[in-house]
Amino acid sequence: MRYILRSIVPILLLLSVSPAVSEPARYARIVLGTREAVLQRRPVVEDGIVYAPVEILKDIEADHVVGKHKVSIVRGEGTVDLDLVDHQGAQMVRVDEVARAADLLYEWNDATSTVRLLARLVSIEFNDSTLTARFTMPVPVSSSRLWPDPWKIWVDVPGSKIGTSESAFPGDGPDVTQVRLGQFTDDTTRIVIDLNKKVGYRVLTRGLTREVKVRITGVPSPAIRTPVFDKTEEEAEAVTISAISIEPEDESKVKARITTSGHAGFKAHILSDPPRIVVDVQNATLALPAEDMPVEHPILKRIRTGEQDDGIRVVLDLARYTAFSAELQGNDIVIGMGLPRSAGGKLADKLVVLDPGHGGKDPGARSSGFKEKDINLLIARRIKAALEEAGARVIMTREDDTFIELPTRPAIADMHSADFFISVHCNALFPEKRTGIETYYHPGQNSSRTLAHAIHDKIIRRTGMKDNGVRRDTVLYQSGLAVLRKATVPAVLIECGYIDCTVDRNRLCDDSYRGELAQAVVEGLREYVEGRIEAEVN
Repeated sequence: MRYILRSIVPILLLLSVSPAVSEPARYARIVLGTREAVLQRRPVVEDGIVYAPVEILKDIEADHVVGKHKVSIVRGEGTVDLDLVDHQGAQMVRVDEVARAADLLYEWNDATSTVRLLARLVSIEFNDSTLTARFTMPVPVSSSRLWPDPWKIWVDVPGSKIGTSESAFPGDGPDVTQVRLGQFTDDTTRIVIDLNKKVGYRVLTRGLTREVKVRITGVPSPAIRTPVFDKTEEEAEAVTISAISIEPEDESKVKARITTSGHAGFKAHILSDPPRIVVDVQNATLALPAEDMPVEHPILKRIRTGEQDDGIRVVLDLARYTAFSAELQGNDIVIGMGLPRSAGGKLADKLVVLDPGHGGKDPGARSSGFKEKDINLLIARRIKAALEEAGARVIMTREDDTFIELPTRPAIADMHSADFFISVHCNALFPEKRTGIETYYHPGQNSSRTLAHAIHDKIIRRTGMKDNGVRRDTVLYQSGLAVLRKATVPAVLIECGYIDCTVDRNRLCDDSYRGELAQAVVEGLREYVEGRIEAEVN
């Protein structure tokens, strides 16, 4: 099934140019979508017209034949001829005419002497559970995600625009209901594949390509709410829990040992409000009384057990937020608990690096005239003021509208021997509408996971925003988020609301909301550091 997009940019008649270009008034840059063209001879500007070496046609992968005085560009079943112009012995072509002939969008910035060419999405095709999106110039895929409620896959293609009035096409096959197109930013196309159930997918193309391919595999991808620790076997062995014991190491470390009759399948994850570790042992029965077990330890205060439809749940009620690990030792499930990194002492003794996301040339998400980078900075300033009022020291990765490379941001925390790194962002799900807050951490960083829960819980309780959960950053990108992956101190990224949701955006633009959010971050950090638990629930 193939859909050819009706262009809203007509092919214009090409004008002849003079056979030679005089000495240039200046040179020009040419940006092909997201990358700068690397040419043997520099493009030139003459009388407001930009000329580039004919080799630019190879960069945009335009089929062409070079003659003595003209170059013929293949377009559909015909060709378009462009005049070749001599400049100091080099064959050049007008870049605006190249754009029209190759069906590209041409943007000129006179202040920076820069031409930017954007690809157009020209067709969508679905065959054998594979979507193929064809563009008029090689483009990259910057990101792709599987998203629930309802299930959908989106693929973002920077350096491109949609030149069509059509925005939705019927799906193909049992799993895909429709394919929708949206202009996520001025230069990024978003392709959304609507699903009627959760499925797996693979982006088959890598690097720059004129054909972006996405295969629907039919096999579910990992859940967005993946448990923190998962040792579940596909067919869990039936086991009996015969004992639960406590093994204190010192005041900052303790272990809980769950002794079973066999190789148990289990899941372990942390919950908040109040903090507790939940261990679900699959296909298990309990051979001891289901009674609460009080524990006298600075980290652990009680152990509870209960039956579930598919096994036994063991709950470790914590006296404070803690880092934890879970492993099988023979037939025993061992949960190790200890103070997370940078915990202990007072919040006033700590150094926090705040990272307002995006900045400068990178605006982040945009909606209704608002830019994420600006809101991130306003939120970070409020958090900074609240932390300093609590006595903590604070360093900002940027204090104004400055672009900072991603690896540099967590490196600032290393440079200053900081205790924490907190990146502040706003979310967007264009063309969908979503609301609420998520907090991300990088897998394998146990203290970061604990910090995410401590801060996220306070934000939800104080602001009343929809709780979208604490998540691994690998649900966004396979390798995670650079600012978290490269962090060497406890690090989290907070998505403070959806800038493309009117309700969320109004709150993000409200200084009183930003103040509440800032106080919540301080409260979460204080509980992480000082161990204060303000309330309990059963």
